Amino acid sequence: MLRPASAAGLGLVTLWLSLVVLIPLAAVVVTGAQGGWTAFVDAVTSPVALSALTLSAGLSLAVAVVNGVVGTTVAWVLVRDPFRGSRLLDHVIDVPFALPTIVTGVVMIALYGPASPVGVDLVGTRVGLFVTLLFVTLPFTVRTVQPVLEALDRDAEQAAASLGASGPTVFRRVVLPVILPAIASGASLAFARALGEYGSLVLISSNIPKQTQVASALIYGKLEDATNPVTSTQQAASLAIVLLAVSVLVLVAVELLQRKGRAAMAEPTVTAPAGERRTGRRVVRTLVVAYVGVLVVLPLGVLVWRTFKPGLDAFVTAVTDPLAVHAFRMTAEVALISVALTTVLGTVAAFLITRSGLPGMRVLDTLLGLPVSVSPIVVGLALILVYGSTGWFGPTLESLGIQVILSVPGMVLATMFVSMPLVTRAVAPVLVARGTDQEQAAESLGASAPVRFWRITLPGIRTALVTGVVLALARSIGEYGAVLVVSGNIQGQTETATLRVDTLYQTLLQPDAAYAVTFVLVAVAILTIVATSLLRRSQGGTR
Repeated sequence: MLRPASAAGLGLVTLWLSLVVLIPLAAVVVTGAQGGWTAFVDAVTSPVALSALTLSAGLSLAVAVVNGVVGTTVAWVLVRDPFRGSRLLDHVIDVPFALPTIVTGVVMIALYGPASPVGVDLVGTRVGLFVTLLFVTLPFTVRTVQPVLEALDRDAEQAAASLGASGPTVFRRVVLPVILPAIASGASLAFARALGEYGSLVLISSNIPKQTQVASALIYGKLEDATNPVTSTQQAASLAIVLLAVSVLVLVAVELLQRKGRAAMAEPTVTAPAGERRTGRRVVRTLVVAYVGVLVVLPLGVLVWRTFKPGLDAFVTAVTDPLAVHAFRMTAEVALISVALTTVLGTVAAFLITRSGLPGMRVLDTLLGLPVSVSPIVVGLALILVYGSTGWFGPTLESLGIQVILSVPGMVLATMFVSMPLVTRAVAPVLVARGTDQEQAAESLGASAPVRFWRITLPGIRTALVTGVVLALARSIGEYGAVLVVSGNIQGQTETATLRVDTLYQTLLQPDAAYAVTFVLVAVAILTIVATSLLRRSQGGTR
């Protein structure tokens, strides 16, 4: 029998997912199909659309392949070949995840733009897109392979050594089959992220049709086309359907790969002997450090140099400008509201997935992964189709005096969409690891559900919950694409800090001021990484 608490939680989470995710995405599908099959095919196979989709898919595939190889190598060095400074390297891997995407674009422009200090201008080139996507997707394979390597049974290493198996042979025949699902899972997530990427590419791509225009940029261009808004919106929705279909396929593939990986982990495994010759290890370690250094650390260093090159006074002037201050305040307002809601709903979702035993919880868990793979531009489009002035719910809400799009509520919805899984993903594993023995004992002694939660469950998940909140806050502060679409980027009204960076760089042509605001956001991202590291350590985690 369904407990009242579980029923209420299920209803709350279902309503949340429906209003923020399912109904908006359904609106995208319905809108894209309104013109019929012929119109849909024409929209996605026009020369410009086909070029954008092909470019996005090709770049994403190349990035996934590189990440599969390099990400696995980085994970191997971190787990199997720790060295002085490996902990710092481990933290640096998280930087691309913590950075707002528009900030990534500015960081890459600082190094590879027209004023490049190394003399390499990649603006308006596909190489620039490729390098930027490598930066953005770096953590995915590393973070999926790393825990699998950490969990591998190393007791059988001596058996492998006694049988005379060399390190490469053991890795190829024994270790690789076990970690291959994790590699494929990470590469799949990197592919999905790259396919829908917008914010980090908007500056370096120059958005040249049939050359450097990616699919998400084309969708945004369609939304901005005022000459024939109905047709343009339908075409944008048609393109979004393609990206959505790929996202769903990736989610299903990742779920299957993770199941296969869990099954493989349950089997006895041998790994490379701990005392094997270190021939080549230093070379691999050096290559890994060099790769991460050039890809991540060097651009950040150049950004710091570009930020303070005009002097400290110029930096202070830029970040204390009234419009910049308003943008920071708007960012804080939207982030705090969305994180507060996401914390409650994400925690409830974690309890449902791990404790309720209700049917369909695996589907719920999979749906919570959608924000990772859905393009932020598609998120913004989906919300407009439902809550815009001509959307499904928009006219009714506006008749009640509630404006969603071009105002804070729409920005909060967009931010909630992208930050949705973070609290749930942080809390759920801890709930599984803790089990239910203490709660059951308290229940047998007559403790009510609220008492059990506040006195037993919450203290046990507090660190994980705070970690999820910190990650959600960083993601909310850094959201760009979805907020750009639903806010209208109105200076002094709906402009957030990330949108302010875009305005300063592209519209006002003030790169030094853009670098200053970017530096503040980079500092927030780094503080987030430090905070989550300390929290994981206090929780007894490996990282």
